Amino acid sequence: MRRITNTYKAVCYRKELSPPERQLVYPHLLSMQGGKCAICGAVPPVLGNRFAVDHDHNGGRIRGVLCAACNAMLGNAKDNPEILFKGIQYLEKMS
Repeated sequence: MRRITNTYKAVCYRKELSPPERQLVYPHLLSMQGGKCAICGAVPPVLGNRFAVDHDHNGGRIRGVLCAACNAMLGNAKDNPEILFKGIQYLEKMS
């Protein structure tokens, strides 16, 4: 566990993870989130694509693990909380 924690800290402020780093960091992050997507709470599929390791596109800081839909939502909103808030307002108004 010590190696995983040290590796996690070492790569938390890097934009790109090497495959070996990903293998160490991904399970640690997922475990810290209770085995679920940090936003919607979905569990990763047994087969197929794993969740995405989400990171800040400006500084590269790793934020957590997201399912494909939530990762795409943040990417489509350009990681801008204002756009996401306006989306919430729109849904509430039109529902």
